[in-house]
Amino acid sequence: MAFHQAQADGVCLRHPDVLGVHQNLTHEAAVNLLIRSITIAQTTPFVWGYIDRPTEGQLYLVFMAPALPFPVDGIRYQEQEQRYSIPVGSGRELEIMEVKFGFIPGMDQTAFRVRRRYRFSKAGPAQLVLVHYSRGPSMPVIPTLMNQPIRQYPLRNYNEPAVYVMGERQGQKLYPNAPGGIPPGADRMQPMPPSAIGAGFGNPQAMLAQQSNNMEALERRSQRERDRSGSVNTAKVQSEVEVLQAKAASRQAAREAAQLSDVSMDGLSAPISEGMQA
Repeated sequence: MAFHQAQADGVCLRHPDVLGVHQNLTHEAAVNLLIRSITIAQTTPFVWGYIDRPTEGQLYLVFMAPALPFPVDGIRYQEQEQRYSIPVGSGRELEIMEVKFGFIPGMDQTAFRVRRRYRFSKAGPAQLVLVHYSRGPSMPVIPTLMNQPIRQYPLRNYNEPAVYVMGERQGQKLYPNAPGGIPPGADRMQPMPPSAIGAGFGNPQAMLAQQSNNMEALERRSQRERDRSGSVNTAKVQSEVEVLQAKAASRQAAREAAQLSDVSMDGLSAPISEGMQA
């Protein structure tokens, strides 16, 4: 992949799933999700893909260097991104990056879209970033920008393998056809429907519980992938052991056959020698 071209196109390295739809995301929920995302990122390979014209409430987990600008996401914003940090306990500090008054050219009549990014600026991996889209106060769209696309369409196709971004397997690539690989088109997976959230809308406690359930589901899937990978490795080792045992048995049988042959020859040669002496 040509990195500079991919960066210009807005390609990012992210978790293969959209992490549900959440109308609101509190600081507490963001902290809990980031903490649990550390485990998820160690066991699930991330994919190269786009965030493009996301709907309200969509939540993504992205891996990127803090110094890099956020990739183009199909939304044009009419203000600069603001950032601030707050202490969240255990020595951690949560950085929030917020940009408002966004709109999708050719689709929105007013600029009402908000993007917030969350990451640990202290006592946590700063490369893991939660990205949440929501609705905020609106303002008129600048007429000259109304129909100017923020990126070129159709989007360029990048067929890059998934990669582990953290943990013991960091940097290891995983191709789609490999055991436990990411299914083709994972970067285009659809978010959970609103019906899956149920009463979570507008209820912070219910939403936090739903977000926790989403992360637990991801953790269970990661555990199944680890178990499946372990089963494959165990079967491979067992097969190799059986081959070695078969070879050892074959060598033992050959030695026994040779010994029997030697005994038989000795038994035959003794009478012949005696007869010659007589």
